[in-house]
Amino acid sequence: MLTRFDHAVIAVPDLGAAVAAYRGFGFDVRPGGRHPRCGTENAIIRFGLTYLELISVRDEREALESGESGRVLVEYLRRGGGLAGFVVAGIEINAQGGNLHKLGLRGELVEMSRARPDGSSFSWRIIAPDDAQWRRPWPFLIEWETPDAERLQQEPAGRHDNGACGIASVTVAVRDLEAVLPIYRQALALADAGSLTRPELRAYGRRFVVGDTDIQLLAADGEGALSRQIEERGEGPFELSLRFRPQVGVHSTLHAGGAS
Repeated sequence: MLTRFDHAVIAVPDLGAAVAAYRGFGFDVRPGGRHPRCGTENAIIRFGLTYLELISVRDEREALESGESGRVLVEYLRRGGGLAGFVVAGIEINAQGGNLHKLGLRGELVEMSRARPDGSSFSWRIIAPDDAQWRRPWPFLIEWETPDAERLQQEPAGRHDNGACGIASVTVAVRDLEAVLPIYRQALALADAGSLTRPELRAYGRRFVVGDTDIQLLAADGEGALSRQIEERGEGPFELSLRFRPQVGVHSTLHAGGAS
C-alpha cells in the first residue's frame, strides 16, 4: 500500500556547486552520503519525512556498471541534469510489483542503502517500474527499512530561510496519457482526482493524489512548451512546486532543467 509522497530527485553535475546554489535559494542543505555500488552521492533538503534529493555521479564507471538506472542517470547528467525522478513511499510494496507484472512491466524489489558522513547508514527497498528509476513518466516506490523516527533523528527537518515546508505537486510529461493511466490507477492504486488542463503549456492531463502531494500527468495538446520538453528530454518529471509557510508568501517551481 502506498501512503505518501517520499521525495523528488534533482540530478546535478557538480554536487558541491549545487549545494552552494540551493543554499543561495534559501534552502537548508545537508550532506547525504554515498550509495554503495551505484557510484552516486547526494545531499538532502529535508522538510520532514518528505525531502528533495540532490544526486550526482561521483564514479561514472561504477554508475554505468550498476545497471540501466546508472546508465540513464549518467546520460542525463551529460545533458545538464535537472529533475530526474520522484518517489512514493509505502508498506508491503511487493503488491505493487505484482500489479506492474500484470500490466507487462518489470518491477523487481531491490535492496539499497546510503552510507552517511557520520558513519551511520539508512536502508530501504525499492521497486522501479520497467527497472529504471530516472526519467520515466511514473514514480519508483520505496519501503524504508530504517524507521521513520530514526531517520528524522539523524536527519531532522531543515530550517529553510525561504519558508519552504513541503512538496505541493510534481508535474510529469507523458507522450500517451491513456497508456500511462493504468499504471497509476491499477498498479499503484493512487487516488484519481480528475482531469486538468494547462493552456499555457498547450497540455491536458489527469491529476492523482498521494498524501498531501499532487501528481499531475500532462500530455501535449499541440505545439507548445510541453511538446518541446518531450522532444528535447523525453518523458518524465517536468515541474515541481513547493509548499511554503503562509507568512512567507512566495512561490517556487523547479523545472526539468533548473529552478525559478
